[in-house]
Amino acid sequence: MADIGIEWVKQYHGRPPRALSPTAQSRSSARSRSKPLRIVLPLALLALAAAGFQPGRAQAAVPCLGAPADSPAFKYAEPRLFVDAQSWWKQPGDLETRHLHIGACIPERETLRGTIHIDAKIQLHANPGTVYYVAIAWETGASGDHTYFSRNPGWKCPNLGNCAFWQSFDLPASVFDRAGLEGIRLRASARQPDGKEMRTSMNFQAYIENGKSRSNMTRMPYLRMKGWYTGLNYCESAYRSDVTPLPDGRVAMPWSPWLRQRDHGDADANPTYWSVRLDPDIHNRIAGTFLGKGAGSRDGLFTVKALPGFHKLMIETECQTAAGENTGVGVIPFVVS
Repeated sequence: MADIGIEWVKQYHGRPPRALSPTAQSRSSARSRSKPLRIVLPLALLALAAAGFQPGRAQAAVPCLGAPADSPAFKYAEPRLFVDAQSWWKQPGDLETRHLHIGACIPERETLRGTIHIDAKIQLHANPGTVYYVAIAWETGASGDHTYFSRNPGWKCPNLGNCAFWQSFDLPASVFDRAGLEGIRLRASARQPDGKEMRTSMNFQAYIENGKSRSNMTRMPYLRMKGWYTGLNYCESAYRSDVTPLPDGRVAMPWSPWLRQRDHGDADANPTYWSVRLDPDIHNRIAGTFLGKGAGSRDGLFTVKALPGFHKLMIETECQTAAGENTGVGVIPFVVS
């Protein structure tokens, strides 16, 4: 969005006004010069108040690292980075692997109050299914996870191409029954032509301040990115953000995040293959640079080496079965200083 002299707060529920064209700006400036400042200023304050601006409230001034070019928003009141969770499925007869993504600029382990606004990007690639479910859920250690909002958008992608859709969520901090380190989950499901389902989901945590009693969640309190297919359970890639923080600032090389590519419990499938890659573009058949790969699972610190600049780290966990390949993938942006 063009600079219009105001950084809009992330809790704003409407759309910011469109930037004026050069001609309109010229006319507006001429009109402003023709009126005394004592008249223009009160009108400007009224406009700000109508837009939800409150003096003293933190304004959306921090760019989201890795935000896609088509994002509805690029700046927020706290540091965020665009994390993409992906479900991959390939069965006998498929020429390409089917993808279902859900990604968002997430405020992972940031302090949140009021209304938490999240714009989620749902993508289909070579997927004949229909997205019938998108949702946001909250989670605390006291009561588990609870769906706050869900809908059936009915999205489809013609000709098995690449398609992207956006879903905005507004999650009030007041719905959490506890304050402290709590969980937020983003979910998407696509029903396939044979009636089976692909699901993808992302779990992350933030510090919720809502005036309620404090009780930090302790069950797997880190970033988890999952793929699921009917009858085959979850195949999961995780970033241990409870051990090594997400890189929402610049990182120095070598960088060693804790990556977890393994069975997380009864609801998970057994991994048969893992890989960690640098800068892939799978939809355009660019595999990226393999930093590591192997059979089975892995869990621990992983050393990343990359040149200065912007990069994407892809964490892939594959769960091979006789029915097909079920894979959970996570993509995390970072910048090398």
